[in-house]
Amino acid sequence: MKLTRRPVCLGLLLLAGLAAVAGRSSRLTDYLTAQFAPASVEQSQYYTLPSESVIDGATLVVLDDGQEEKEVHLCGIATPEPATSKAHLRQLLSQSTDNRIILLAAESDRPGLMAEAFLPTDSPEPGLEIHLNTQMLLDGMAVVDDGSVDSCPNGSLYRAAEAEAKQQSIGVWSAPVSQRP
Repeated sequence: MKLTRRPVCLGLLLLAGLAAVAGRSSRLTDYLTAQFAPASVEQSQYYTLPSESVIDGATLVVLDDGQEEKEVHLCGIATPEPATSKAHLRQLLSQSTDNRIILLAAESDRPGLMAEAFLPTDSPEPGLEIHLNTQMLLDGMAVVDDGSVDSCPNGSLYRAAEAEAKQQSIGVWSAPVSQRP
């Protein structure tokens, strides 16, 4: 089923909120909000998450309408700590209310599907979703992949998410500077 969507993403709202709480300029908040204005509506598709869907911290398996497996790589991110990132992605996916995920495809020469992933939540606010790509960056479980970030529909937001994790010194950014990616 194809649909048009205007995502409201928990990760991006969190990033905007952190920027406001930290006393930063409202330009970051304005920038993030503008990126999800109606003019940025894209095509997306729902998929089902099988019970063992996580391959690694940036790759998962989904089932299409015909119940065929598709390998999906989260565009724009790389995971320097595979085991930790895999566990974290699995934890994020466990928040799915109905084992469904929404994918927004990105252009790629890689085998499989390169996409941004949105996870519907049971939030009281309708349409609130976790944008997995930026959430992994915000949580310090991934770093921006310079080779694919520009092909992501919302890739322009990724560096701000990574910068927030760096400033908060979380995840891979909590290691000593000499050991950081």
